[in-house]
Amino acid sequence: MKAHAEFNLGNCYLSKTNLTQASIHFKRAGKIYSNGNHVNKVADVLHLLGNIAKLSNDLDTSIAKLHDAGQIYIKTKNMEGAWRIWDDLARSYLAKSNATGLTDEQRDVWAQHALDASLSAAYFAEQLWQVALSSEGRMADLSDQFANHTVTLSETALHFGRLDIFFGTLAYYKGRIRNSTNSSLPSYIESEGELDDKLNDRLFGPIV
Repeated sequence: MKAHAEFNLGNCYLSKTNLTQASIHFKRAGKIYSNGNHVNKVADVLHLLGNIAKLSNDLDTSIAKLHDAGQIYIKTKNMEGAWRIWDDLARSYLAKSNATGLTDEQRDVWAQHALDASLSAAYFAEQLWQVALSSEGRMADLSDQFANHTVTLSETALHFGRLDIFFGTLAYYKGRIRNSTNSSLPSYIESEGELDDKLNDRLFGPIV
């Protein structure tokens, strides 16, 4: 299928850090996917384009594309996609909070978006963990992403001096990375299957 070929070419160019050519092929793939019944592949393309935009320091484009991809993953109940997208979105928000020319108040707004996105990634990671517990060979697949997520959530927590989240994250995900069987959630993560209402509004409302 031509879309898959374009997508694979995009990944090849991305591996060689040729961001321009990677973007061209991903956009071609996305256009073809959008004309068929390939919703999650459209999200995959948006995800990659969002990360490319971040690498190019185009943070507004990065945030917009990652946000759109995240909504698709949520609607299709793609927990792995949702986890990765909200972690990457948190990184883009965090980078935005460190941009030059912002007031302290503006930095705090973007950092709050980063913390919200990272906490959401933690929620989706827990859902995925429960699946991985019963799927042979999945733990190794998840360990690197758990490490990335630990760094992101820790950084965003430290911005606000939330040492409870910082130390809780280090303790909790150390166990996850080492294949702990403890399935209890930290107190700051909703465990009933729904995100906190205010958090949900910030995540899925208009981008500030």
